[in-house]
Amino acid sequence: NVTAYVLEYAPRRRRALLVNSTAAFFAFGSIVSGILANILIPTWGWQSTFYIGGIVPLLAIVAVAIYLPESVRYLLLSGQSMERVEVIMRRIVPERNFAAGTRFTLEPQIPGITVKALFTDGRAYPTTMLWIAFVANLFILTYLVFWLPTLLRQVGQPLSVAIAVTIWYAIGGCVGGLTMGWLADKLGSLPKVLATAYGLAAVTICVAALSLTNTPVLVAAMFLTGCCINGGQGSLNTISAMFYPTAIRATGIGWALGVGRIGAVIGPAVGGVLVAAAFAPATVVLTNVLPAVIGVIAIALFNFCHATRSEAAGMPSPAS
Repeated sequence: NVTAYVLEYAPRRRRALLVNSTAAFFAFGSIVSGILANILIPTWGWQSTFYIGGIVPLLAIVAVAIYLPESVRYLLLSGQSMERVEVIMRRIVPERNFAAGTRFTLEPQIPGITVKALFTDGRAYPTTMLWIAFVANLFILTYLVFWLPTLLRQVGQPLSVAIAVTIWYAIGGCVGGLTMGWLADKLGSLPKVLATAYGLAAVTICVAALSLTNTPVLVAAMFLTGCCINGGQGSLNTISAMFYPTAIRATGIGWALGVGRIGAVIGPAVGGVLVAAAFAPATVVLTNVLPAVIGVIAIALFNFCHATRSEAAGMPSPAS
């Protein structure tokens, strides 16, 4: 919902960066919460994390209620005051100087079941490629979070190194998401940036697998992997938001994330099978190269198919 909301209000020239930032700051929040938990729990007990976790959203409600404008799309769909829409639109584009009583309308709505609309009007193949990319991305993301600390202990690394690697992996997600969004706005194609990132991830995963006992190289490799994979998740959300029309945008993002959870389930399970079978730690890590390559192929095919569809329809590609 946040991704769809940010996309609605983001200016086109900064759209990829701003929408990617929602995922980047989600990762930032997880880092901050982990640091706070390490500080709070020894002194105040585990209950303190729940108090903070409950108070912060309550404070956020106040800020949202005061400062966050309602979705223009929601106001128009619900038939609420056109005056409220006019006030918001004046804030967004003050140079337009809308006359009093201006009427605003939405793009044509898509009738019927919205999930079915994900596979109509030439969207079936791009949707399938997006879902495959989501599965591949979440496979790697959860796989490494679950198993890398255990694998590092197996090769004799201390707990402090395992924690440091995990933290830098998460920091990479923040940096990567913002960087890919910035690059996409500059170069004009987020799918191409993401496909390149997945290719880089395949390389950095190999480096990490072969450097499990070389701490400086391992940290650098996992930071870059986090940039490409954790940051890639935010980019996938952004691509989905840009690809689907307004009427099915939230549905498209939600279903892609839901299907992607298949990868989040399979990833740790595959890792568990390999660890239980006593595969070498390097081999267990190298397993993630395959989904990274699958991600490259899926996004490349999505971009090709979507570009072809947009050209046939004589319209610009919203995912670019």
